Amino acid sequence: MRTAIMMFVVVTLAATTVPETSLVSGLVAQGAEMKPKGHDGRMQWGKPLCREFATVHKWGNRQLISDAPALMKLPDGTLLCSVQLWSRDDAIVQERYGRNRCLIFASTDEGATWQERSRIPFNTGKFLLHNDLLYFIGSGIKWQGLHITSSSDHGETWSNPVQLRNGKVYAASTGWVRRGNTLYWAADDMNRSVKDRAVFAFGCDLSRDPLDTGSWQFSNDERHPGLPQSLGRGRHNGGKWLEPNVVDLDGELLVIVRVRASQGNVDGVVPNMAAICSLEETENDELTLKFSHYYPSPGAQNQFHIIKDEERGLY
Repeated sequence: MRTAIMMFVVVTLAATTVPETSLVSGLVAQGAEMKPKGHDGRMQWGKPLCREFATVHKWGNRQLISDAPALMKLPDGTLLCSVQLWSRDDAIVQERYGRNRCLIFASTDEGATWQERSRIPFNTGKFLLHNDLLYFIGSGIKWQGLHITSSSDHGETWSNPVQLRNGKVYAASTGWVRRGNTLYWAADDMNRSVKDRAVFAFGCDLSRDPLDTGSWQFSNDERHPGLPQSLGRGRHNGGKWLEPNVVDLDGELLVIVRVRASQGNVDGVVPNMAAICSLEETENDELTLKFSHYYPSPGAQNQFHIIKDEERGLY
């Protein structure tokens, strides 16, 4: 059986005498080994998935946070990685990085070493390569709005960002769908309370200029319905949903959303439960997003990024 290899990035907390936080890249050999259940009845992990990794970026201030990094492989083989830095005390990141707090790193040796290439004013997002132009789509500073910028020199310089949506938006690096001339993606609407947090989907007509706001269409905001108590082991707070992925299942667009429901300090969170939404497009190119059901999905209490194996046709 052929072993599938994929590149990934992850944030780590280094156990050193001087506390450091770092973003590392590595190679994952898919197919983890699981040991039989231990004396407590729980499955135990065997060999780790990642055996080799390289540091993309590290910093000494533990109050600086990075999450939801994005990867892109350019036609010439160059790898790009976005490192978004933020802090619950915004003055810290403002003093060190100003507005351009999303750092773009590049590797020309398949991820072994990384060099900073540019900085852009984003909090989170991901890369899009289209018609020989590189785009970055994501949340603005302090998650204010959904924005897009472009680069004609592989990320060395970027255009002024164009705002596509107002309000607070969390657009993590998650799975999207390119079908024909349309790009479908989804993100979080953060304008409500955590309990009532909503997600929304949007599409871009790639036959037009992605920097033109008229190329984009947005769905309704779908609020979290609340996780039923019957789906948790013990009482929980109903949870929130965030970081949606879009998939194309035999022509049907689905939005699969992370669900995180707290069971208190002792029991942690309800594990392995995702929310499934339908995404439909009308003849007038209007998008309708609607919650359908919950479905068990390994690790769905944490951020996940769904990708498609084009060779096998599986997600």
